[in-house]
Amino acid sequence: PAYQTLVSETTPSHGRIVMTGIGNCMMPVGEMYSALLILCNDPQMIHLDWRWLLRMGAIPSAVFGLLAFMFMKESSLFLACCGRHDETRIVLESMRSDNSRPDCAVQFKPHRALAGDVSAQEVIERQLGIVFGRRFLLTTVIVIYSTFVLNFTYFGCLYAFPQILSESLGGSPAMNLFIGAIWEMFGYIFGIFCSIRLARKPV
Repeated sequence: PAYQTLVSETTPSHGRIVMTGIGNCMMPVGEMYSALLILCNDPQMIHLDWRWLLRMGAIPSAVFGLLAFMFMKESSLFLACCGRHDETRIVLESMRSDNSRPDCAVQFKPHRALAGDVSAQEVIERQLGIVFGRRFLLTTVIVIYSTFVLNFTYFGCLYAFPQILSESLGGSPAMNLFIGAIWEMFGYIFGIFCSIRLARKPV
């Protein structure tokens, strides 16, 4: 995702896992927001007004999207690869100012402008040729299958668990969904703690 790319570009190497974990914590926050909307609409999740839920659920995306449009800088690596060196330098100078590091140099060796040399279709064909080539084909297939199974299982559990837990533990399905999101948040926090305390595997 774009967030992971920006984290890798704008965060020191020792803090990337932590920042990624903090970003991932936004998912259970979104789940809790959705659960609160469902609690307001129909805690038993039987007669849900899906049009209202979609409208209310889109509000955070609209707000954060507007803020990103207004304040987020374009990727400096993307700008450099497109040959937009003046804009790249402006972004780097902005990052230097935000971090209060006036002594940090922002000079860089210009990349070859990829966008002007080949068409977008040729770039995509080249990238797909690598991913689905002989060397990485097996890895690509395994990742595709694993991602499908992971998402199918995860989102299936998000749908099923609130219904099942309400029968065995009591409470409304919407409240069980909210509680599950809280536990998911604890899981992310535990993962961040482990990433800080445990040594990384040398490569």
